[in-house]
Amino acid sequence: MPFKADCSSRKENSKVFLQQFNATTGKTEWQLEDESYDYHQEIARSAYADMLHDKERNQKYYDALRIAICRLRTVGSSVHVLDIGTGTGLLSMMAAKLGADEITACEAFHPMADCARKVIDLNGFSDRIRLISKRSTEMIVGLQGDMQQRANVLVTEVFDTELIGEGAIQTFNHAHEHLLEKNCFVVPSRARVYVQLVESNLLKGWNRPLPISGAGIPDILPPDEVNDCWGSGTVLDLQLSRLSDQFWCPLTDPHVVERFDFESGDQIPDKSINVVNILANRSGVCHAIYFWWDLDMDPDGEIVLSCAPKWSHPDGEKQPWRDHWMQAVYFPLKDVGFEAGDTVTLNCYRDEYSFWFHISNRFVSETTKENLVVGDKPLCSCVIHSVCNYSRLGMINNADANEKYAAVLRKIIERGSVCLFIGETSMLPIMAVYFGSCKVYVIDNNYLSVRMLRTCLKKNGMEQFVKIIEKRPEDVTPLDVENNKVDVVFAEPYFTSGLLPWHNLYFWYAICESKNLLNSRTKTMPIGAELWAVPVHFKHLHKIRSPVESIEGFQTGPFDGLIQKSIDIADNLVEPQPLWEYESVALSESFVLLRFDFTDRMPEIGRAHV
Repeated sequence: MPFKADCSSRKENSKVFLQQFNATTGKTEWQLEDESYDYHQEIARSAYADMLHDKERNQKYYDALRIAICRLRTVGSSVHVLDIGTGTGLLSMMAAKLGADEITACEAFHPMADCARKVIDLNGFSDRIRLISKRSTEMIVGLQGDMQQRANVLVTEVFDTELIGEGAIQTFNHAHEHLLEKNCFVVPSRARVYVQLVESNLLKGWNRPLPISGAGIPDILPPDEVNDCWGSGTVLDLQLSRLSDQFWCPLTDPHVVERFDFESGDQIPDKSINVVNILANRSGVCHAIYFWWDLDMDPDGEIVLSCAPKWSHPDGEKQPWRDHWMQAVYFPLKDVGFEAGDTVTLNCYRDEYSFWFHISNRFVSETTKENLVVGDKPLCSCVIHSVCNYSRLGMINNADANEKYAAVLRKIIERGSVCLFIGETSMLPIMAVYFGSCKVYVIDNNYLSVRMLRTCLKKNGMEQFVKIIEKRPEDVTPLDVENNKVDVVFAEPYFTSGLLPWHNLYFWYAICESKNLLNSRTKTMPIGAELWAVPVHFKHLHKIRSPVESIEGFQTGPFDGLIQKSIDIADNLVEPQPLWEYESVALSESFVLLRFDFTDRMPEIGRAHV
């Protein structure tokens, strides 16, 4: 949490101290930043630039606005446009160029509202567009209000990958009740939500820990609580078109499970359940549910904006690229198997901001549907999803990696060895016991990770063989390891604080801080690491940081300046990305940047020469 420091002078503005986590040492450090750092960080990490680079989105909003305004003109009506969440003011400027009589734009984020004023002024529309810097739900219509009269056209883009996660339901409900005329036009007019049931052992392994088998040892079992846990409360958003067919197969066709009518004026319920019976066209086990949506931009549904993956998109392989709206993956509570030709029942639940699903292989009658009740969204009940994200669960379940860990541990652990494990959320301490360690000490001061390990130890009957030391490495004493000398120190390494690969060099730091616990013959796993790199040309990913310059003929210079300034202030030069999701071309062979020898002392400062 930042706090303000009075560092003001003629040369220096007010500053704030921010906590910065040093992943290599595991320590929190303080850094002095400009007091505007927080909002610059919000701007830099937003999807504003990506949205504005989305040419299809921009064009279809423009075309749908043109239809709405033309239809009002045809019946002799004046045009009053309300633009909710205007951002750069793009949609309002479109309405102005199309001849709207009155335009009110609202933007609650003050730095972006200031930017929108500059963009609107640059394009010569400051006398046509009234900008209100507040939430639409705070706006008032009346002589002394934010709008003199209700609008007869609403244009807004308040959607995310889940469609409703940014508060779209409340936005539309409030607008119809307080800000819009009856029989108004809304852009977009409607939305549909699609799902597709799939089988995928890869995705299953991203959802929950599975038994670790093989390596000539008993299976390492996850705790029983996992079997009745709904999993992470965070949606898994992916570029599904980039997920290779070898990792999944469809069990059903795409199916509409929810429809939203934004234009009718009927209030959209805060909660709902839709029960759909879907025909399985392939035998298998449903491990995951693919999810996406599309929009009818105009009342007749002639302009459709789709977020479907390539196999279901109207443009197929030529689907437009976008990162601000992707597809999502949801997981059922239990894996459900069925045969081709079976009817599969999917309960689609939602609240005001999110969806969740339940699958069964039994047909549900209309009477049964009426008796179903929507409760609160279920959350993780097993602790594991609170400390392990989707990628970490995939790592825990990676059979190839586990086989390699097992091969090395089998070689370096002798019967009766005393072992020291440094890391978090790992099953390797249990594996070490199976290979003959008489005692495994685990250095882990992450409260949730410790809870996870305790439940796993209990399930596998390992509590007496593994002792958890809830301290930082430099605070561990010989008494903590019962005055034993450690024969093997090992790790994956993995730490929940690590965002980038080299952050896990914390293992090296931890070894150096634990030297007093080791003997002269202590074996280490891993003994070193290499950091590799390759220069690439991204086909699309660069758009999340690229200047926009102009959109549909509108100049966006002030916005480009704001984004670049925010990136310079708040963004690191390197950021983590799931690179398999983003098409790229390598510009050279890959090469080693740095090599690390964990048997040496960790240097204070290193520099690579390549």
